Amino acid sequence: MCELGSTAATESITDRRLGSVGFPIRNAVAAAFDIDNNQEKKYYERGEIRVVTNGRMKGYYKNPEATKEFFYTDENGNIWGCTGDVGYVDEDGFIYILGRANDSYISSLNRTVYCFDVEDVIYHNSNISRCKVIGIEFDGKTIPVAHIALKDDCNIDTEQLIKEIHTECVKCLDEDQIPCGYKIQKELPIKNSGKLDIELLKEDKSGYVKPVALRKVV
Repeated sequence: MCELGSTAATESITDRRLGSVGFPIRNAVAAAFDIDNNQEKKYYERGEIRVVTNGRMKGYYKNPEATKEFFYTDENGNIWGCTGDVGYVDEDGFIYILGRANDSYISSLNRTVYCFDVEDVIYHNSNISRCKVIGIEFDGKTIPVAHIALKDDCNIDTEQLIKEIHTECVKCLDEDQIPCGYKIQKELPIKNSGKLDIELLKEDKSGYVKPVALRKVV
């Protein structure tokens, strides 16, 4: 992140872990924090990744509110940069990033559900090329739906595929994480930046296939 001097973690030929973005560079410290109460998490417990580093920025140009929001000062005076990434740190200091904190929705059970957790289960199906789960407003509450693009060589019937995906979700996820609808598309919309156009997906509220007789809608 440019806010943290571009690089806050690295790895070497001999020191690397599968799935990790590396360990903090010299004079940097990284930890996971509870977003709600700012308590530091234990090893392997997920939270927002925050970093203390001498290479941090002074602040956002003429934007003190954004600067205040980005930095957190603990009781010892350490100034942490709040990355907005959800992840955890192991006992050797290796950092693991799971996804963005704002890639989430408040479920019908009034808890935060991270969309990347649902997507990880959907990707169990080898026919999936790309997937994006979002929360949409429906009947006064937020429900999860899944936009799915298939691999070019996929020749399975769409209805059967959705049933397989949904069955896996029911098996692996909590009730308020299970998608209430699925939409199979040739490809997902992409912004000029190369990122998924989440806003466009949220505007598209029709054409979802509801999994029949497998679960009740949250």
